[in-house]
Amino acid sequence: MGNIQAVNMSHSRPTSETPVQPVVTTTPIGNVSYNKALHVGINYEGTSHELRGCINDTITISELTKNDVTSNRRLFLTDNTKYKPDIKNIQQAFKWLRCRKCDNSGLWTCPHNYNHQPDTTLYFSYSGHGSQVKDTDGDEIDGMDETLYALDGHITDDYMFTNLVYPIPSGVRLWCILDCCHSSTSLDLQFSIEDVNNNKFTLVDHNDKTCKGDVVMVSGCLDAQTSSDAYINNSFQGAMTAALKHILSQHPKIKMMELFRELRLYMESNNYTQRPAISFGGNLNLANTFLSTS
Repeated sequence: MGNIQAVNMSHSRPTSETPVQPVVTTTPIGNVSYNKALHVGINYEGTSHELRGCINDTITISELTKNDVTSNRRLFLTDNTKYKPDIKNIQQAFKWLRCRKCDNSGLWTCPHNYNHQPDTTLYFSYSGHGSQVKDTDGDEIDGMDETLYALDGHITDDYMFTNLVYPIPSGVRLWCILDCCHSSTSLDLQFSIEDVNNNKFTLVDHNDKTCKGDVVMVSGCLDAQTSSDAYINNSFQGAMTAALKHILSQHPKIKMMELFRELRLYMESNNYTQRPAISFGGNLNLANTFLSTS
């Protein structure tokens, strides 16, 4: 794999006792035969940059989507699973997620050559360290690529767009939830929602990277910010994941624009400086319900 570049492991640790309501699923039960979910949570146990809430975050997100994915088509990669969340396994898991045929019985035995059919919904969640490395292809305004930090190094936004986002076929939806630092453009999606003032919002066109499928990402913070590994209601968890859990318990059919506003309000009211972001590619209707399968 070559040398691993130095990583900025800054990850703030505010402690909060914000009440968090029980999880309520957000989507109706339907034909879930081919839906799939990949959940990656890394606490980096036993290292100098250990976190505490990331595996808990994977459980939270899996609960939010429990009615939409059968258990044999849901894959977890954590410090404690058989397949560890290193670069090689995460990259292989992206292929697994994209394949219609294989279930979670064998990450490395899946043929990976069966595309999903229209009306399939996929889910990818990541909780762990996020970082930045120098951009090498000139597609970043700030000169930095955003990365997820596996157990053994970086996975760049360029790699994830090419190998996770772009291959999603037309008519297929991919929901992504990334609770990590430096994450608002972690998938290099074309558009994002930005707030202006007086509760008004606008869409920003970041690049010309188009998608065939509909891909939506909710991220923990802006590219220049860090995301909090917090202690809330006697449990370690990411602040943004806790916010999602709280908001969806009260508004289980919340629309995308409303979710954006509620996430920002939650952070402000609980004294977090991070600003969650929503970005997307494809033909997303912002009037859609968050995590919906249609």
